[in-house]
Formats: sequence, structure tokens, C-alpha cells
Amino acid sequence: TGSEEFVAMASAAAAAAPVTGPSPAVKAILLAQEALLKVPVEERPGHVDQYNTIITMATADAQAKSMAVRLLPQFFAGIDSETQTKALNAFLDLVEDEDTAMHEQALTKLPEFAVAVPLYVPRLADVLGQVLEGCDREVQAVVNASLAKLSRVDAPAVVSRLLAVVAQGNGVSAEEAADGAPGSAAHDKVILQALDNRVLQRFRERRGVVGEPAIATAKAVLDAGRAAYDAGRTRVARALVHAAARFVEFQPPREPKAATDAADAATDAAD
Repeated sequence: TGSEEFVAMASAAAAAAPVTGPSPAVKAILLAQEALLKVPVEERPGHVDQYNTIITMATADAQAKSMAVRLLPQFFAGIDSETQTKALNAFLDLVEDEDTAMHEQALTKLPEFAVAVPLYVPRLADVLGQVLEGCDREVQAVVNASLAKLSRVDAPAVVSRLLAVVAQGNGVSAEEAADGAPGSAAHDKVILQALDNRVLQRFRERRGVVGEPAIATAKAVLDAGRAAYDAGRTRVARALVHAAARFVEFQPPREPKAATDAADAATDAAD
């Protein structure tokens, strides 16, 4: 196929270079990057071979990984859905990389796929939710930041996936959740309560703006966060509470009551 020919040509050109320079994989990725930078997003479907080169070489060596973790999301928009799925699968290998720096870098860049194509928010939120419950505290901060970025794209989808993670019931124990915390499990409860209070304040501020259905949904999410904490799942509990706040914040304003009454009156008159 065209993709295989491009990969073969790029690899052959790279192999012919002095061995002291970048690896063949890196040279192939550089060629693909150069080609993709020359075309606008709407023309990327015609350059899928170059994008496939980055996918193919993504895990070849350390430098190739470092480039792929940046370039796969950069050129994600405009590519066909089948190739996007391949790209995400390759990127998730980088998320699971044993090297801590690469693992954290991939987690940081993960939301960029959703920024490029929002329909991938649920899948990415699911990945981050699963990572959240099994990671150490340094990685936890990275995951929470990425979840916050996803929430700016589609907060309801993030809420939905975090609730699914809770429902799966595969969280850490209370002892594991408290391990490494500054203080004890009581410290986590204080933090969670502070987050609760902030969200409840946000509810009060927005009650007259977004309407009761949105408030009820967010409260249900908050309750799920408390239940997750009670089950020893402090990490996903915090994430749910943050997601609840984001959900309320980004709900569209409801129509003013006067405008709604006027519209109802106009409808009645027409009848």
C-alpha cells in the first residue's frame, strides 16, 4: 500500500545516513513531520501515509517516543477515524510506558486528542480514570490536570466516565488510598470536604442561572464522589467533585423566566 511504501522509503533513507546521527525511526518521523507541516488540516486525509509513519515508529526508541507523544495529537485532526483509532492505540502504549518521564508526558498530552476531536473525550476520560486509581501521588497530580482539561471540552462526558469508573468497583482500598498522604486518611477527608463546600457554593451561585435539572445532576455526581470516598477511593472521589463543579460551571444559561412566559403566551395566542 501507499503507507507501506512511504514507511519503507523513509526507513531506507534514514538507514543510509551515518550511524552517529538520529536513528532510522527518528529520521522517518522527521520526514513525515515535514510533510504534514506543509498541508492544512482539511488536506490531511490525503497525507495519511505520513501520519501512519509516526504511528508505526512511535515506540521504536526513546527519541522516537518523545517525538510521537508530541506529534500524534498535533496532527490528529482531519485524519480518518480508522487511523485515529490506530493513533490512539499507539499513544496508549506510551501512556503505559515503564519510563516515568514518558508515562507522565503522555498523560499530559492525552487531552490534546480531545481538543482536536471532542468525540474522543469519553474514551480518554475512561483511561485517565483508570490510571488515577492505581498511580502514585506524583502521577495523580498529572492525571487530575488532564481531567480538568478534558472537562473544559466536555464536562458531562467526563462526569459520565468517572461515574462508570466508580461503578466498576475496582478501586484501591482505604489503606492504599491513604498511603503516602500528608498526614492520614483524615487529611484526605478534610480536603474532600473543602472541595464539597466549594462545589456547594458554586451550586448556590448558579442556581438561578442554569436551572434545577443541572443542579440535581451535579448534586448526584457529588453524592457519588462522597460514596467513592467512603469506599476508600479518595482519588476518584476528588476527581468526581471537581467534575461536578465543572459540570455546573459550563451548563448553558437557562432562558429568563420573563422570556419563557412571553414565549408561552405567544404560543397560547397562536392556538
